[in-house]
Amino acid sequence: MRRAIPTTNNTGQTQQYIIGDKGRRPWEQNNASLHLYYDLSPNTQIDGGMGWSRGETNDNGAYNSYLTRLDGTPVAIGSGSSNLNIDGRRYSVSENAFMHFLPAIEDTRRYFAHMKHDFGGDIKLNVDFQYMQTETSSTSPGATATLNGGTGTLTQTPSNRIDGNVSLRFPFLWDERNFVTVGFGSSQTTLEGQSRYNLGYWRNSDSTSSLAALSKGESSIYSAYIQDELWIMKNLIAHLGVRYDDWTTSGSNLNVSPAFNKTYTEHSVNQFNPKFSLTWLPVDGYKLFASTGWAFRPPTNFELYGSSITSSTLTEPNANLNPETMYSWEVGGEANPVKGTTIAASYFHHYISDLIYNKTIGTNANNQTLSEKQNAGEAEVEGVEVKVRQQLYWDWLHFNGTYTLNDSIITKNSANAAIVGKQMQQLPQTMFSGGLDVKYDKWAGGIIGRYVSQPSFNDLNSDSFTGRAGSYDPYFLLDTRIAYQATKNIDLSFSVNNLLDREYQERQHFSVKLKWVPSDFSAKNLLAVYAFGGPDSSASPRFDPTGGRNIGSRMT
Repeated sequence: MRRAIPTTNNTGQTQQYIIGDKGRRPWEQNNASLHLYYDLSPNTQIDGGMGWSRGETNDNGAYNSYLTRLDGTPVAIGSGSSNLNIDGRRYSVSENAFMHFLPAIEDTRRYFAHMKHDFGGDIKLNVDFQYMQTETSSTSPGATATLNGGTGTLTQTPSNRIDGNVSLRFPFLWDERNFVTVGFGSSQTTLEGQSRYNLGYWRNSDSTSSLAALSKGESSIYSAYIQDELWIMKNLIAHLGVRYDDWTTSGSNLNVSPAFNKTYTEHSVNQFNPKFSLTWLPVDGYKLFASTGWAFRPPTNFELYGSSITSSTLTEPNANLNPETMYSWEVGGEANPVKGTTIAASYFHHYISDLIYNKTIGTNANNQTLSEKQNAGEAEVEGVEVKVRQQLYWDWLHFNGTYTLNDSIITKNSANAAIVGKQMQQLPQTMFSGGLDVKYDKWAGGIIGRYVSQPSFNDLNSDSFTGRAGSYDPYFLLDTRIAYQATKNIDLSFSVNNLLDREYQERQHFSVKLKWVPSDFSAKNLLAVYAFGGPDSSASPRFDPTGGRNIGSRMT
């Protein structure tokens, strides 16, 4: 047969042939939000609102086979064939190899409220509340399924999260020179039930026949923190703080075949996380800073009790996981050498313990790789970040640029000693972005280009070959956005992502973030450590599935 394309896998090893593709996967995203503001008095402001987001991915009901006979006629794959001759070798191919884990739906609803009150005399109160509901649903084909028939499974994962935070900032002992912030926060997350149902027809989510598995879990964090902001001199500010986190979790797992039903007893961990920072303002327009501190990241309910499945991998949970911890330090500075120019640079170093790691434990009957999450590792990450903002000829036009270099290394791993000395997974070494920002009268917009180097998703960093199935390529994307302020309350916007229509191989993944958050006070330094994640509005330390930034602490 012709047209089967010889190829290698992402490690450079022979991977037989490319025999087709899974077809197009139409994707649709809808978003809506409402944000209201109201001044109860000159000293009291409240705001709140809601947001809704729904993403849905489908297939087009067809795949593309590249297999043809010698006379050029296509090969009908159907339910399968064990008599395909490709370059003198015999292969068995079935439609199941072309199936998607689709359709897939994610629906998120968020409700939030915030109150600020100024008592006068530099005494300020902040109260935040957030409630979020998320529901995901996806179908997957069984081992013998074809495009138009066969059994499968439906996975539904409803979850919710409640966050609350109260903080009070006030002068203490030394007016206008010393300010204390005290606060209390809580976060409760619930995996209401990751349910896996058997389907009579894998592409029809309404054809459920029986329950195959059910996972439930809930976690809570109660936090208290205090921070002292001391103006040692008019140009020298110190911040000293400590946060206490009390984390508790419990859950259960049920599996029908093989039969398994277990309820996990309550598991709790508590920890103090101190921080210290120093900021020096030598002259107007210049700032130097240094900070150090500890951070705490509990495992998510999904890591503890849920499981994830792809066509090639089944990742099992681990109810005995402990939180990841980290010690970090950073130095850096910011300068405004001339009007319209801002340059900032920092160097950071992180030491991570109890790193949660996916350990490969074997294969199952469907030839899927089995892995389990474990507290197996220690790692270090160091890096540099540089930011530039430059006003161009007109005051309504600016250039913004960012460059980040991450150098990570696994220093210990009891689950797999072979990865010691390797880079951390899913962390690009190099990222940079540059773009133009425009704000003129009622118009705003801009264009930005972003480059991300190739991350490794392989323990041994051997997946360095790009441009083939299973690879994760470096990429450069160009995005643009334009907005118009039609009225005081109406903002119209239009955006285009991947303006150049670039194609690249990339696996969908969760981003993460680890952070120490005291409160919404006016201090200049928060220790916030990012791993493939960005800022978040909540007040508790956690990893969030947000999209792509570097590991690095921040001075804000």
